[in-house]
Amino acid sequence: MSIGSKIKALRRAKDLTQEELAEVLGVSSKAVSQWECGRTAPDISQLPVLCNFFEVTADELLEIDVFNKTAELDKIADEYMALGKNGRTKEALFLLKESLKRFPNNAWLMGMIIGESTVLMNTQECDSREKEQMEEECRGYSEHILEHSLEDEQRYTAINFLCFYYKRKGETEKAWEYARKLPHLFDSREFVTPELCDGSEKVEAERFLKFTLFGRFARSMLANYQLDSGEWLYTEEERMELRDKKFALFSLMFERGDYGFFNEHLAASHEMQAREYAKRQNREKCLYHLEQAVESAIRFIGYMNNESFVHTSLLWKQYDSPSQGVSLSERENIATIILSRTKFPEYDSVRAHAGFVALTKKLSEYAGENDY
Repeated sequence: MSIGSKIKALRRAKDLTQEELAEVLGVSSKAVSQWECGRTAPDISQLPVLCNFFEVTADELLEIDVFNKTAELDKIADEYMALGKNGRTKEALFLLKESLKRFPNNAWLMGMIIGESTVLMNTQECDSREKEQMEEECRGYSEHILEHSLEDEQRYTAINFLCFYYKRKGETEKAWEYARKLPHLFDSREFVTPELCDGSEKVEAERFLKFTLFGRFARSMLANYQLDSGEWLYTEEERMELRDKKFALFSLMFERGDYGFFNEHLAASHEMQAREYAKRQNREKCLYHLEQAVESAIRFIGYMNNESFVHTSLLWKQYDSPSQGVSLSERENIATIILSRTKFPEYDSVRAHAGFVALTKKLSEYAGENDY
């Protein structure tokens, strides 16, 4: 990208006309037009003014050392993905923030920080003061992205965060103002891409879309919300029934048991079902669901240790599902998490049973930290 093209991109990111930029710089609008067309270039004395106004370094403005910078950012991305895959959210966030010190104003890094901070804020790993501080940092990053970045994906990340930020602050109208800037579901890349492809590429795009939609639906099946009356949408008994429907749905969609990434999700759901049956003194069903939780946890660990996982069930036949990393933010693997939950008092009624002891022993053999 020439310096003229860079100035044009930065000007548009600030939503300025050539005339407005010329007025700020103290030059004619014709001069700005000539820069952007590549016919002339700014005088060297104007570079500090341009850098200060656009909040970029001279290297960024002049596109100096772009190759080395890209290579270093690629390396950071690889390290970040490795940490994220193992649920090391705090370490991933630290890496991103340290990298931002070396690459100030980098919108990609800011977007990644927003994503990791959002995951961390939804866990018990930080207190209310830390959450408030992270929220304000991410608000600043989001506003910076919207002011300076032309990349749609980065801008949507920022808008998405600001929607929920203002919702939490009670500024509902402002939240809706940002939400209206996001594209409609059916205008999204995932919906449009299959229509642009043919042959095997079209099949792959369609499978990715179906897989994504199914995952979103499966994760929302048990969502329980408080109604205006103060009552909850589902009782505990109804939630148990919904879990059974979920298990049946998964068996139908993955008739060969090739659940892949969803094994982690199934392990957590089966454990919750086992706990509910333990509370109701139904030992048989409690142990059945706990066994399913253990088997799902073991399958998930195996899935994460393989570089590739190709589905064989009819609907997903030959689909190589992308590695998504662990969905839980804890460093412990899913076997450790399920094992820790077996210590809950709800299991006291079955704790001495040989089947329960055998299952917890099996879990302990696989328990540990994520290390994929």
